[in-house]
Amino acid sequence: LMTALVITENAKMDDIFTVRKEAIGTYGEMGDLKVGEQLTAKDLLSALLLESSNDAAEALRENLKNIYGKDLVGLMNKKTQELNLQNTFYVDSSGLDPKNQSSARDLIKIMQEVLKNQTLKEIIKSPAIDIVSADGLFKHHFTSTNKLLQRFPELLGGKTGYTEEAGNCMIIAFEAPNNQGIIISVIMDSQDRMGESASLIEWTKRAFLW
Repeated sequence: LMTALVITENAKMDDIFTVRKEAIGTYGEMGDLKVGEQLTAKDLLSALLLESSNDAAEALRENLKNIYGKDLVGLMNKKTQELNLQNTFYVDSSGLDPKNQSSARDLIKIMQEVLKNQTLKEIIKSPAIDIVSADGLFKHHFTSTNKLLQRFPELLGGKTGYTEEAGNCMIIAFEAPNNQGIIISVIMDSQDRMGESASLIEWTKRAFLW
């Protein structure tokens, strides 16, 4: 989420980014990106946010450096200071390194910022997105790891995550009944993040008078 937020603030969404071999070498296969293909920054954000593509995270970092001369991870840590995130620190753009850290409270603040960003709101609410590379040679069908989008119309989006150290995690945002605002839920180190997140949505609707 922070990677995406910082990219939208420091690059144009129609910028053409090249996926290099180094990015493809990042751990994980999600996104099915190809060496040499050219995608817009927004397309890479779709791979990042829907499929949790670590390759996309690294491609975004490389291209922000190559095109704009900007250090993505440095900007992410600067953003944590701006948002007063006291328990968050980044060492890479993918979140793979165990030295990355955050807290439930900080994740809520990050999601609040994401929901202010129209581009990111559009992406995280999408169950799936079809894109074609800038040169027309490659086609991708990115499917969201957030399966709750198909069950709850009030869901505004979310993001799943996993590392061995953190376990299965999930953050979602959904509209409260009767237009009473937005509720953000954070699940960490769960054996059933989808089920528990769904239970929280249902419980929230039952447990309060809206």
